[in-house]
Amino acid sequence: MLKRCVLEHRFSLLAFSRLNRNQQSRFLWKFTHVYMPERTPDGLLQRPPTEHQDFTKYEAIEDKQYQEPAPPLKMILLEDVDDVGDKFEILELSDNLAHKLYLTKKAAYASPFDLEYYGKKKEEFLAQKDTRIAKMPRDLAKLASKISST
Repeated sequence: MLKRCVLEHRFSLLAFSRLNRNQQSRFLWKFTHVYMPERTPDGLLQRPPTEHQDFTKYEAIEDKQYQEPAPPLKMILLEDVDDVGDKFEILELSDNLAHKLYLTKKAAYASPFDLEYYGKKKEEFLAQKDTRIAKMPRDLAKLASKISST
């Protein structure tokens, strides 16, 4: 009977989580004793909680910290993302968007190490971009001469 209740409870939680997949929220359950047992004196063995039925009763405590929405996260974009920003831009994003971009490897958390690492990558990227831009007129002239000669 107990196994059946546990399995039904797990199944109902799974079904509930599948129904509310798009609604992310943060929950932390905290419990406290309804009847607090007396402190065990030093040097003695702790009394078993099954000694008195009231010692196994708990009540849930609401924690206001976990009822508020999560704060925005600082992220570094690793590529251009439409309607969000450009490559190597540091942004504060909502937790849902940050999670999606992180999982698709389009963004990384802006930790001190990552800020330094991607700062160097950005400098290298901009240097390569400048050399490519400098070579463009020459490449266009070559291309134009090939087109005009044919």
